[in-house]
Amino acid sequence: MMQRVWKDIKKPIPKTQRKSIRMQLRLFLYWSSMLLVILFAFLILLSLTGVFSTLDEEMHQILSVRQKNVVADISEQFDRITAQGISVSEQASTVINNYLFTDPVSSLNDDPERIEEIEALLYGYLNTSLQSAPCSGAYLVLDTTTNSQAPGAKYSRAGVYIRLANLSSNGAANQDVVFYRGVPDVAREHQLELHNRWKLEFDTSKLPGYDEMLERSQGRLAENAAWIQRTRLTDTWERAMFLMVPIRGNDGSPLGVCGLELSELYFLLSYPSEQSNFGNMVTLIAPMDDDNLLLSKAMTGRLQETYLNTEDVLKVKEGEYFNQYIGDNQTFLGIHSKINLQMVDGSQLYAVTLIPENAYIRASMLERLFWMFGIIITITILLILSVYFSRSFAQPISESLESIRNEQPLRK
Repeated sequence: MMQRVWKDIKKPIPKTQRKSIRMQLRLFLYWSSMLLVILFAFLILLSLTGVFSTLDEEMHQILSVRQKNVVADISEQFDRITAQGISVSEQASTVINNYLFTDPVSSLNDDPERIEEIEALLYGYLNTSLQSAPCSGAYLVLDTTTNSQAPGAKYSRAGVYIRLANLSSNGAANQDVVFYRGVPDVAREHQLELHNRWKLEFDTSKLPGYDEMLERSQGRLAENAAWIQRTRLTDTWERAMFLMVPIRGNDGSPLGVCGLELSELYFLLSYPSEQSNFGNMVTLIAPMDDDNLLLSKAMTGRLQETYLNTEDVLKVKEGEYFNQYIGDNQTFLGIHSKINLQMVDGSQLYAVTLIPENAYIRASMLERLFWMFGIIITITILLILSVYFSRSFAQPISESLESIRNEQPLRK
């Protein structure tokens, strides 16, 4: 039995059968090539129609919607703060002018009793603004001092500065107010607690643009109101931006400045991170130096599962759908746009929406794996079809040739 099987194996393949196999192979290659060409043409068509860029378009859409809402919210917040600051300036100007009558503001120098009286008169307007505007503090600086002979009196100026205390994690405050600058008796009159870093007067050397603001005696208050970039509050760990508005006398003479505070903590609580298909989006406002986003001067929203080194500089590399923000140890994807704010130092602030690049890379890899498996499965199906079609076409021809060969007379 084994010898018979071995003879069958050693028996040469008939010539007609060899031709049939070669024909099937050629047809297989033909069908495979044709179907693969159709597949690649289809992939090129998908690429040209933007199917493979849907992830970038989705990312762009998510960022654009978020950015549009953020810019609208920030513009509204800063507009309300500015309007309230202008209102404080106008009200303070009326109160001070009525109190001084024809005397200059310098007549209050070395007169603590009168300074206390005028601070008590002005407190109510500051408190109303603090409760009405989306801000964390309100202040007013009078261009006068309690003791003109004291060391540093050149930069020491009387005034009132009140701040919200106990900002909660949900962005609201319990409306407790602390007294940061001013005469203590005014605080006691309104049953306010003194801030743990309370001082009697302001140090204007740490108030950027103060002297320049005093000189703005012409034009509308709205045109002269300006913002100070994020700066650290004296003797505290807290940082904030400040609106500064000049206070003028009836004759246009400078009386002082006033404004509102927007602390870093208040901003953080006002703009929580938002979840997306690409991870958490973070909001910030920051100045730019050429193509560099300066995080060291930025106000950032809440960071949730996102690390952001606030002392870094992000190099902006613009893209078709979104930008790349490259730092020393961190890279983000996002978009930015100008905010219409007048800054004391003439700089320009930008609202920025960022997503960690790692989150986008993970989503991109998942999409590529999906397409890769889809292409592998498609190619496998095409190869199976090629085998089927080649056999379907070759088998009848082979059978016909075999029949013809069998019917031919044997050669002598």
